[in-house]
Amino acid sequence: MQLSLITLCTLGIGATAVQAALAPNSTWPVQSYNSTKIRASVLETTKMGETDPGYIFVTPWNGHRSGHPSIYKDDGQLVWQGPEGTIFGFRPQNLSNNPMLVFWEGDFTGTGYGHGAVNLLNSSYHLVHKVTLTEGYFNTGLDHEVESHIDYHEGIVENDKKALLVAAANITQADLRSVGGPEEGWVIDGLIYDIDIETNKVLFRWSAVEHIDQIPFKLSQRPLLDTGTSEKNPWDFFRVSSTVRYGDDYLISWDYGCSVLHIARNGSVAWNLNVSGLSFSIYCDTIDVDRRLMRDIRA
Repeated sequence: MQLSLITLCTLGIGATAVQAALAPNSTWPVQSYNSTKIRASVLETTKMGETDPGYIFVTPWNGHRSGHPSIYKDDGQLVWQGPEGTIFGFRPQNLSNNPMLVFWEGDFTGTGYGHGAVNLLNSSYHLVHKVTLTEGYFNTGLDHEVESHIDYHEGIVENDKKALLVAAANITQADLRSVGGPEEGWVIDGLIYDIDIETNKVLFRWSAVEHIDQIPFKLSQRPLLDTGTSEKNPWDFFRVSSTVRYGDDYLISWDYGCSVLHIARNGSVAWNLNVSGLSFSIYCDTIDVDRRLMRDIRA
């Protein structure tokens, strides 16, 4: 399978950029080209000193969470633009020591999650792998079916293992009486999957709701408030922002627990490293005055 992509290096010297006038409701200038129909966001760069030459990988959105994965030189000149879509996490990575362009594409939910797939393009911009998650039932909260359930919060390729560690979210029922909620309450479960890139086979799966005996709801730093009352109003108590391999096990950033969880291969929680009382600092975004959340742990 091959994506229909255009790269400016095929256009020769005739690919002259032309600054386009701002449309009446536009908030960002775009540039067009004499030799192609491409229209790309203008990228201005400012350097505060000497930098090594390199490329900038971005996905400018058009205001509707849709845009083109794009590569720019560090002087702001466009190198390549991919197909338009709901794209996230566009970055260069390696698979079996081969360079790849990797990005998530799918559907965003109204609760801050996504359901999509991870695309891997080779150095010729051809789609060589599309990692999907179709195993099991997922309650997405969306009003339409989706082809895959990988969340956009994670998507780091493991070069040597040919695997992808991803997050996922599922709306499900849970007993919330321990935090002042209903017995038949609703939550957004946080899950991680270890997926073989070539076959899409699930190698490992873990669910937060299935381990509430080890990480009880009361440890969540996100207030229940008036959520958790229905399928359309679930409590977002967990949220996985990242996961990394830790030997044969896994580490998870539990956002709303402001914790790093060590998940053993058998699925049990080996330890929970919370920021409270630590002698060193772990960065957490502030939810409110005294509640914080974890982001993007990397070993």
